[in-house]
Amino acid sequence: MSNLNYNSILQSNNIDLQEVLQTLQNKAVSGGGEQATPLISVDSNGLITATAGTKSATKQLAFQAAKTITPSTINQVAVSSGYYTGGDIVVKGDSNLIAENIKNGVSIFGVSGTLEEGSDGSGELVDYSENEDAIITRNISTYTNDRVTTIGSYAFYWCTELTSANFPVCRTIGSYAFYWCTELTSANFPVCRTIDNHAFEFCSKLTSVNFPVCTTIGSYAFEDCNSLTSANFPLCTIIYTSAFG
Repeated sequence: MSNLNYNSILQSNNIDLQEVLQTLQNKAVSGGGEQATPLISVDSNGLITATAGTKSATKQLAFQAAKTITPSTINQVAVSSGYYTGGDIVVKGDSNLIAENIKNGVSIFGVSGTLEEGSDGSGELVDYSENEDAIITRNISTYTNDRVTTIGSYAFYWCTELTSANFPVCRTIGSYAFYWCTELTSANFPVCRTIDNHAFEFCSKLTSVNFPVCTTIGSYAFEDCNSLTSANFPLCTIIYTSAFG
């Protein structure tokens, strides 16, 4: 029979298998038989068996069971070098790993983000002015931003689906900023100091407002807020014409 050069083949693959073959070849030679081409089998537990004629040899490979990998911020070894795996190596997937959920300019596992900072998470884009002090948006229901300090004029003008607005660091609300937001029921501005003219005019479902540090309320700021029953402005010193008309 032809004698394949197993040593050269196995040198780059698995030293344990090479050892099994060498053992088998030694047995064949010592038994006075012709050196035959062995048949190789590996069971699900990593046990190698090499058989040639009536001679056989076995070797237990370093064994690793099935494994599931959850991606994280660090590299993880799926199968260690020199180990045989007897089950599937599974890397978890996540349906949320899509471009729309990743910040623009950031790539996670090869997926480049398209989410613009300031979008409401539903795909509606919120554009910022050059100085990032104004917001222009359409048809969103809730909005939170912990970075904007100034809301420009007409920022949420006629956003008739907006129900809540939360701006924990905003200090100034521009004129007509929430004009005709007829579904707005909740507005949180804990550090806002100035509310400009017509800012919340025609917010007909706004029932209560709390501006604990606001000092100035512009003209018509809350005009035609017909559901308003509670307004708290403990530090306010200037209220202009028809602010609550």
